[in-house]
Amino acid sequence: MDNAFRQPYPYGYDTPNVLKSVALIEMATHQRLSFASVEVLPRGIVELTVNHGVDVSRQMVAELHGFLAALEQAHHLLVNKINAYSYSYEAQQTLLASPHIGAVALVAYSRISEVSVRSLLLSFPRSTANRVALFQDREKALEWLAGLPRS
Repeated sequence: MDNAFRQPYPYGYDTPNVLKSVALIEMATHQRLSFASVEVLPRGIVELTVNHGVDVSRQMVAELHGFLAALEQAHHLLVNKINAYSYSYEAQQTLLASPHIGAVALVAYSRISEVSVRSLLLSFPRSTANRVALFQDREKALEWLAGLPRS
């Protein structure tokens, strides 16, 4: 086994959970957007990690939508809220507007992050409620998304 998986994983992930998810993240493709990093994972999942301190704008959401449109089919989105950042009102209104996004799992690791995500969830249209979920554990979010049909 690769020595990298024996070391403590950054940001508080514990090694057993990382090892469980190896099957989900093998062959991942890493991309950089102007405001975030993106991992294209197997099973139709895209993980978005926004850079620390960013105020996500409508233009940044459009950049994400363009990236997703370039993929062969719709993907589910895992938003990893490991960093502190915010969304403009316009960005909140357009985040789920892409036909290239199936379900969205938001992962919050702290109470402050969870409150921020709950506020974001309130800004989404009610029609999207069944395809957006909040998690405190990345593995559970990945499992939920992997179990959903792709659009």
